[in-house]
Amino acid sequence: MYSSNDTQEKRKTRKGEIRLDDTYIKVPAIQRKLKQAQEEHAVLYIHALGGYGKTAATAYFLRNKAHLYLSGAEGVLNEAPPLHQIKQTTVVVDDISPIVSESSRDYIRTLLTTDKQLILIGRTAAPHWLGLESLDRRYIIAAEPDFLFDAAQTKKLMEAYHLTITDEQAEQIVGLTQHPVTIKLLAQRMAQGMPFGAEVVALTRLDLYRYLDSAFYEQWNSEVKRAMLPLAAFDSFTLRMAELVTGDQNPQRLIEKAMAVSEFLQTDGNGNYQIRSILREYLCYKQQTDLTKAQRDNIFHSAGLYYELNNDIEKALECYEKTGNQDKIADLLIQNASKHVGI
Repeated sequence: MYSSNDTQEKRKTRKGEIRLDDTYIKVPAIQRKLKQAQEEHAVLYIHALGGYGKTAATAYFLRNKAHLYLSGAEGVLNEAPPLHQIKQTTVVVDDISPIVSESSRDYIRTLLTTDKQLILIGRTAAPHWLGLESLDRRYIIAAEPDFLFDAAQTKKLMEAYHLTITDEQAEQIVGLTQHPVTIKLLAQRMAQGMPFGAEVVALTRLDLYRYLDSAFYEQWNSEVKRAMLPLAAFDSFTLRMAELVTGDQNPQRLIEKAMAVSEFLQTDGNGNYQIRSILREYLCYKQQTDLTKAQRDNIFHSAGLYYELNNDIEKALECYEKTGNQDKIADLLIQNASKHVGI
């Protein structure tokens, strides 16, 4: 167990926001990647959704090593000291994904040409502007699988909160989730005296949603929110469906903006998109808390129209049923029946 007091891990907590302590449990996979990058003097690019412990893992690895920490959380680096003044041999650049400042991007690209040990951290795959593929030096990628908790790490985290769970319970927990922050939220709930079971799992899910409010949702601009919130209602969507549901005439631009913020969209390469399950569940929750019934009905009405135009009557009916529009359902059933007379 490791408790980091690094300032980069500390954020002001607003009223109603979930507070996470700085307890860190070592995950061997990511520590091996960090060590490999150091030994090979390779650039390490770390990417994962929020809550996987990217910054905490890096702080743990560098706990006894002087390093310079930079952040691009505000779209521009918090500082950009002249390269000749940087005495530390290791530089960490966190929050790569939000950076839009060209001067900050230029600074990072210049850093890549130096002999500094570089650890870059983002919520998306390496952006094209970094130019990792054209580097003269080796680079290593670390991603979400390198951070996942197993039963052993889950038990260690519980022990850090003075909790004892059985091997079976640890396996049950990782069967539900291997997401580090979710397991930590569960431990914090159980440390308040709640036994492991359905009730504490349900409350932990709400805690996770509150965490995602500040870690994700409040950092999105209005365009990303406008795109992702309504589309979360559906298992998958196409650009045409996104256009009808969001009302935006350029859904490709919206999707590109969303994917530049974080890795919460997946595509099959055939024009179908999916929002990753952990965020889709959260956004469906936000639909219920942030949208009026009329707004939710409008989402399903637009999706129903899309399915109707694509002759997917079953899905169209499902959407119209959620709006409670019995007249539309009746019309669609009559139209469909007239197409199959005599069959």
